Amino acid sequence: MEDRFVDVAIVVGIIAVIVLKIMNVITISWLWLLSPIWIPLCIGFILSFLLALYFFGTIIIDKIKEN
Repeated sequence: MEDRFVDVAIVVGIIAVIVLKIMNVITISWLWLLSPIWIPLCIGFILSFLLALYFFGTIIIDKIKEN
């Protein structure tokens, strides 16, 4: 029950800040306003890319060692 309340409170807070930005009450840039969304996404993409490089690198090294 508490988890649901926290989730709703976070969503309401995000919506409130976006509405305040649309109404020009706050002047922060859209880039930084939406940064809690795009920064974790970018970090996830970068980590996924690095993990894929590591994974495929180990496969290639194992194939080279077999020959």
